[in-house]
Amino acid sequence: MSPPIFRPNDPDLLRAYSAFAAQARALGVHGVAGQCFATALALNRMAFGGAGRFALACNRPLAEHGHIVGHAAVEIDGRYFDIDGRPKPAHELTSWGELDPTDADYFETFEAFGVEFTEDAAGDVEFVHYMHERDFLSAVPVAPDALARVEALLERVLPPPLTITPGTRLCWRTLRDWLECAHQIDARRSSRARYGAIERHWNALSLPVIKRADKPSIQQFIAFLDNSRGGCQAWARPPRGKRRDTLWEVYNVEARNRLARLLKAEDDASLGLGHNSLGRDSSVIV
Repeated sequence: MSPPIFRPNDPDLLRAYSAFAAQARALGVHGVAGQCFATALALNRMAFGGAGRFALACNRPLAEHGHIVGHAAVEIDGRYFDIDGRPKPAHELTSWGELDPTDADYFETFEAFGVEFTEDAAGDVEFVHYMHERDFLSAVPVAPDALARVEALLERVLPPPLTITPGTRLCWRTLRDWLECAHQIDARRSSRARYGAIERHWNALSLPVIKRADKPSIQQFIAFLDNSRGGCQAWARPPRGKRRDTLWEVYNVEARNRLARLLKAEDDASLGLGHNSLGRDSSVIV
C-alpha cells in the first residue's frame, strides 16, 4: 500500500480531499452505478494507504441470494468516505442500501431470484464492515479492468503523500514545499549536519513530485538547479561532461519536459474554436 495521503483528523487535508474528489468526479469517477465498489478499493489503496475498513450497505434479501445492490465506502474512525468528497455518518451510508419500492427494474430483479418485492423487502438493509481487502473482494463484484480504470483516473489528480525529510522536522508534499524546505536548509550555518540534511533532502525528492508540479514551481525549480553551482551541496550542478546519469540531470530533464508540457497546454487552451485545440482537455495535465 502507498503511504496515506489524507488523514481524516486533519481539517486542512479534509479540504484537500474534497478538492481531489471534485477533480476525480470531473474525470468520470462518480462512484455510483456499480462503480462504487472499485472506487472504494482504489480510494483505500491510494488515498488512505490501506488504513480504512470497507463498509457495505446493501439490500439484504438480494444479498442472501448472492446479488449485491447498494453502496460501498471507506470507513476511518467512524466516518465514511466515498468520491463525493464529504465524510458521511453511518446512517447516511445505510440509506444508500434502501431500494425504491416503486422501481419496476427492482421488481424484475427480485422476481428473477424468486423473492417477493415488497416495501419491507426494499427497505431491508444489511450493513457490513470488512477489515481486509480480500474479504471485501470476495463479497462484491469488482472487475479488474474497472478497478484499473478508476485507479488510473485517481492517479491523475491525487496529490503526492506527505513526506518528512529523514533526520529533520521538514514536511513537504509538493515541489513548492520541497523548495521552501531546501532554502531553509541552505540558509543554515555551514556544518556537517547541514550538508547531511542537504543530501537527505535531495535524495527524498522523487520524479512523481516533479511530474505533478505547477508552472511557477517548475520554473523556480529549474532556476534552483541552474543556480546551484559548485560547493559540496548534493544538488549542485555537475560540470559539463559529468552530468550524465546523475540525479541532477534526471531531475533537470524531467522538470524541463514538465514545463514544456504545461506551456503547450496553455498554448492549446488559448486557441479558439476551429483550431486544433477543439476537443482537447487541458484541465488536467499528466
